[in-house]
Amino acid sequence: MNDILEDHYGFLWMATWSGLAKYDGYSVKMYRQQPDNANGLKSNKVTQLFEDSQGNLWAGTNYTGFYRYNRELDVFEQYCRDPEDMNSLSNDNVWAIFEDSEGTFWVGTERGLNRFRPETGQFVHYMNNPADSRSLSHDFVYTIAQTPDGSLWVGTEEGLNRLVRKDGEEYFIRYNLAPEGVSGDLFLPHNFIYRIIPSRFDPHVFWACTSIGLKRVRFSSDDPAFIEVKFYGHAADDLHSLSHPFVPDALEEDASHVWVATYNGLNLLDTKSGSSRHFTYSKNDPGSLSNNVVMCLSKDRTGNLWIGMDKGVNKLNLNAKAFLSIRPDMGGSTCNNVTCLAPASGNTGLWAGSRGGGLNFLPADEEGKLNNPVRNYRFAAPKMPELAGFISGLLVDRDGWLWIATDGAGVIRVKESGIPQQSGTLRSFQQYTKNDRLSDDYVMSLLQSVTGDIWLGYWDKGLDRYDPATGTFHHYLATRGLSLNFQDFPVVHITETLEKGQPFLWIGTRGGGVYKLKFDEEHNALDLLQRFRSDGTEEGSLSNNFINGFLADRQGRLWVGTDSGLNLLDSKTGKFTSYFERDGLANGIVQSILEDNESNIWVSTQQGISCLHFAGDTMTVKNFDAFDGLQDNFFNDDAAATTAVGHLVFGGVNGLSIFRPEEIRPDTIPPKIAITDFRLFNRSVPIGKLEDGRVILSKSISETKKLELAYSDQVVSFEFTGLHFGEPKKIQYAYQLEGFDPDWVYTGASQRIAHYTNLPYDDFVFKVKASNGDGLWSEPVELRLCVSPPFWLTGWAYALYGLLAAFLVYVALRVTRLRAEFRHNLELERVEREKLEEVNRLKLQFFTNISHELRTPLTLIISPLEQLLQNPADRKAHRLFTRMHFNANRLLTMINQLLDIRKNEAGLLKLHVSEGDMVDFAREITTSFKNLAR
Repeated sequence: MNDILEDHYGFLWMATWSGLAKYDGYSVKMYRQQPDNANGLKSNKVTQLFEDSQGNLWAGTNYTGFYRYNRELDVFEQYCRDPEDMNSLSNDNVWAIFEDSEGTFWVGTERGLNRFRPETGQFVHYMNNPADSRSLSHDFVYTIAQTPDGSLWVGTEEGLNRLVRKDGEEYFIRYNLAPEGVSGDLFLPHNFIYRIIPSRFDPHVFWACTSIGLKRVRFSSDDPAFIEVKFYGHAADDLHSLSHPFVPDALEEDASHVWVATYNGLNLLDTKSGSSRHFTYSKNDPGSLSNNVVMCLSKDRTGNLWIGMDKGVNKLNLNAKAFLSIRPDMGGSTCNNVTCLAPASGNTGLWAGSRGGGLNFLPADEEGKLNNPVRNYRFAAPKMPELAGFISGLLVDRDGWLWIATDGAGVIRVKESGIPQQSGTLRSFQQYTKNDRLSDDYVMSLLQSVTGDIWLGYWDKGLDRYDPATGTFHHYLATRGLSLNFQDFPVVHITETLEKGQPFLWIGTRGGGVYKLKFDEEHNALDLLQRFRSDGTEEGSLSNNFINGFLADRQGRLWVGTDSGLNLLDSKTGKFTSYFERDGLANGIVQSILEDNESNIWVSTQQGISCLHFAGDTMTVKNFDAFDGLQDNFFNDDAAATTAVGHLVFGGVNGLSIFRPEEIRPDTIPPKIAITDFRLFNRSVPIGKLEDGRVILSKSISETKKLELAYSDQVVSFEFTGLHFGEPKKIQYAYQLEGFDPDWVYTGASQRIAHYTNLPYDDFVFKVKASNGDGLWSEPVELRLCVSPPFWLTGWAYALYGLLAAFLVYVALRVTRLRAEFRHNLELERVEREKLEEVNRLKLQFFTNISHELRTPLTLIISPLEQLLQNPADRKAHRLFTRMHFNANRLLTMINQLLDIRKNEAGLLKLHVSEGDMVDFAREITTSFKNLAR
């Protein structure tokens, strides 16, 4: 790891020998050399990172010059040496990049210093000239920095340089950082400058990291020749000196402390005393450095110290919650599965019992602070030695006796003063079992009353009372009058309250609820005063009958932890107020309860620790878990204690968690939020053209303010991240697509993606925000989303629909007009036809009338002719009469035919078929015209 930088967006960039890494708190994106990528890095050897005043990221490399990163297109622009261009970069091995207050860039290489203006792409070279003492002291430039007075400082392989610009002239002043009298082989290490770090607390001081130690350099703005050097080095015989002479980097923590990277661990240097605290790798401590070769240091905006190693990177959260957790995997610790705790006499430390791991002691320093290493004690118990290490309860009585309740080996009593100051096996103690004094060997709880008596609770054998005055045990299987049989439920917890100076015992059971008792010393009997049990139908009853712990607070109120909620008893009404997960608790199984000096209630659960703060009728809850530094999320029941100096201690399955409540401060820095990926149909959308020729992302999604999608883009996804490196897994997220989502959608760190399907065509605004582990929310980031309508709902489609509608209206009107004309013509034809028919009818009527008129005379003519034919005068006359008769009949036939036409019109004519002779028919026709033929 060569360099680490947090950019203004909040992303963490790491320069390594295998590429450039971008970290968002959850995953790492690597930028490496790729033969087919013309716009990528040309070398994996990244040496230096820098962000300029415009927010551009620069990366120096070995062999290929340096690069400017284009965030919009996610590509790199290269600047390298061109042998044919004297104004190009002097060398491609770049070790330093810097921008001064005037916007000029300075690039340090293995062949001199370069002044660079990005707008022109031209470089001005500054080289070492052995004949010129005012030239650069060496061509190998490692570091460049500027102090508040505007002075530009350059660190090289052979000394410190200061660039002077005066009267149009530029030259360097060289400084020797070696102590007086140092020469030869030691001279160069004192002047091998790896890094220059201007002080944030003194404008005339900077730190110079060298190969022989750290130097504090004081300079003068008025007198360029003045320089004062204070040296912090490594001394083999001084355990408080730097842990190694080679110092590649340093970082100011405050005005009097500096973090120092060395080749043998990390050091925190106290600049006033000159002593250093060392942080090194330890195989017994998983929280130590991963190795001892520290290459670079960086501090992010949330207070995390990033420690670049020769392999990998380590993080130290300087603003972490002040929880001290002592686990069995820590060097010197034997604490494991802590079941009970008891403060030692005289504020000397804390006793911790474990399940199978024996007795542990945490010594306290003069300020009462508990320290590691932990002492561990085993018991050479004469009875049931294999069970003596299973400790269920601890008590230090007023006489300095340590009482140890066990699961199966009775009670062990040992004088605190007789316990040795180192781990070992205890042989001098008293053991009480059911075979001599106790009711049973399975002791669940211990309590010393204000009267001095010691009460013992058993799994199924009731209670015992030890009288210190007589040294006798008294057994109680039931209360007076048998109102309560203690053998019905295990007595797992005992506490005591004072009411008007009178002590009252409270018994917590497994399954039987809570009982309030009063001890009658005169009659050596216990009286049952009140019984509290869970009733799911009764408001104000105990929330659960399985009791895990008690607390009698400073106000005299009784708190009860159960397997389902925390309960506060109102002594006046006998009713409980219950608190559950829905009220903000980390978990409903409340294991232990403590009160701090501010009257806040702290409860351990099976999912961390909760702090309840009451202000009037308002309660706020803050939860903490293993990510905050707790031993684990799972804590054991009734395993808690408050030390004399106000430290709260909770025991769990993986050791102890110790803290001072007032030091648990909230995180006041919200995450920076960024949209990191956009997907269509669950595939990331690249920058530029898609396969179908569309361009959805013309630049990176994090730089995009508006997206335009087609109606066919039916499955869209947004991935986002909250940039806060304290505890990224505790960050909570909320997103909303305005115009689609009715409200914010909340999600955790494991689901940092929003999916949408079948969005209607409309304009939307996608918003996302994030909160830190203490619930402080950032301002939302917004992205406009425009979904175009389908082609059948576009403006062109509507225009087409309009034209089509107009055409249809035209056609409809045209058809209507034609139909009207057609109907009109039909009407005219009908009228004409009716008129014609009327004319024809009249004609026919006329002819019919005429026919009738002609028929009568014709009949009168035919009748005489027939008489004449019967009496012919002569043959000639007979022939004439015959013709006259024939033609008269023909005429009568035609008149009858005219009358038949009338019948036909009236529908009265019927067809009659008969045989005929065509010859006779023809003869009759010709005969009619015989006279004319002459």
